[in-house]
Amino acid sequence: YKTGVIAVVADDACDGLPLCEQVGVGRVGSFPDDPCTLATRHLAAFNHHRHDEIVATLHPDCVLEDVAFGSPLKARAVVADYYRSWWDAFDLRVTDVRGRCCGVKTIAVEARCIGTHAGEFRGFAPTHRPIELRVAALLCFRNGLMADARIYYDAASLHRQLGITGDTPKSITSGDLQ
Repeated sequence: YKTGVIAVVADDACDGLPLCEQVGVGRVGSFPDDPCTLATRHLAAFNHHRHDEIVATLHPDCVLEDVAFGSPLKARAVVADYYRSWWDAFDLRVTDVRGRCCGVKTIAVEARCIGTHAGEFRGFAPTHRPIELRVAALLCFRNGLMADARIYYDAASLHRQLGITGDTPKSITSGDLQ
């Protein structure tokens, strides 16, 4: 399929990216290791800030790349701590989730993240300002668990909403999450 002038081809791409069952908190597919079911469990754990439940959805060798802020984070514990860093900074929830199956083991997700900046965020003190981010993520699954995630959002929009000018929040590395 084509997006603008860039052709995107994947070995497991579906024609037209049919809508997966709407990936939404509370919806469950027919199999416990089904990617839509696992994504639903993952988002529910995220929205309730449940660290142990997030860990249970992640493959031991999980890799997460927050494209806006840094290099890939590797390993289940490091990725789970990445989520905790967002929860510590914001009363964050994911809403308006839409998922599209891109293959047997891949889901593209679009959503909005909303919350209030209530804790330190990458070196910046709480502003107590509300945020709303449009987010896109590519989630890949292996052995019934989330193995890879690539998350995209507009960091400049986040900075504007927080009133951050000049210096930008520091990039994340696994050392920052310990």
